[in-house]
Amino acid sequence: KVKAKKLLQKITTQASAVTTVSKPIAGFLNNGQVILNSFNEEIAKLWEKPEQSETFYIGVLGTLDKLCPIEPLLKLLDLLRQKQPAVFKKVKIIQVGNINEPRFEALLEQYNIGDSIEINHHQGRQKTIELLNKTHMLYLGLNKKFEDGIITSRLFDMIASGRFLLCSVTDSSEVKKLIDHTGQSFCFQDGQMQDALSFLTDKITLWDNNNLQINPTPEYSEPYSSKKMAEQFAAVLKKITE
Repeated sequence: KVKAKKLLQKITTQASAVTTVSKPIAGFLNNGQVILNSFNEEIAKLWEKPEQSETFYIGVLGTLDKLCPIEPLLKLLDLLRQKQPAVFKKVKIIQVGNINEPRFEALLEQYNIGDSIEINHHQGRQKTIELLNKTHMLYLGLNKKFEDGIITSRLFDMIASGRFLLCSVTDSSEVKKLIDHTGQSFCFQDGQMQDALSFLTDKITLWDNNNLQINPTPEYSEPYSSKKMAEQFAAVLKKITE
């Protein structure tokens, strides 16, 4: 560790410029300009408004593992079944991404969700969006043991989708700080399940009444586009070459 820290310090002090993808990483390095990851604007054009349907779809995008757990969502849907079984029957999960959670099948059985999930595994970018265009909400979970400084790149595609975001993260997470201003998100932990349930059922009610507003690539997503990221890198390069 000591050797690694010395090497890291040497690299950051000798570099003409240092960029990082989050403030905590910049703080750890004691150096660096934060340039966030982004969504691909051409790919984002594939996002469409969901058609009115008899099912409320929650999308789960990206790899599921210890870092990005699905269990908080399953717990929430189990609570929905207990509190409002008729509403629960209207909900379905659409999963797209690698499944590296060895307990995945056991969790589906534990929470009796097997009939309420469509499993698609890993797909190409275009096919992924085609599958998720039916969704009204997207879920992201981050393990609080590992979330410090982490902003998983899938979040930017989720923001570009214009969907409502349901995220199992802590109040101090970088994810919460990033999406709070959108007005279309809710972040929760185990102690906030009832509040998360209220957020979910409120959106289901709006959808049921055909009043749920979803607009792909909304105005709040613009700062996270690949164009904006490229402009920031161009500014860094210009500064160090002048």
